[in-house]
Amino acid sequence: KQQIDSGEFNVLSMDVETYFFRRENKNAKGEPRSWTDHLLWHHSAHTIDIFQYMTGSKV
Repeated sequence: KQQIDSGEFNVLSMDVETYFFRRENKNAKGEPRSWTDHLLWHHSAHTIDIFQYMTGSKV
C-alpha cells in the first residue's frame, strides 16, 4: 500500500480469487442468506472495497 500511495506502483487492475469453505448459503448465525446477502454478492463487494482502499480511487 505504501508503494502505491507514494506513486512507485500504479495499480491498473487486480485479479482476485475467493475461496469458499462454506458449503451452504448461510450467514454466521446459521440462517439462510437472502439474495441481497448472497455469498458471491457479499464477497464481490469486498473485492471492490479492497481495490478502492489499495488505489485510493473510486470504482
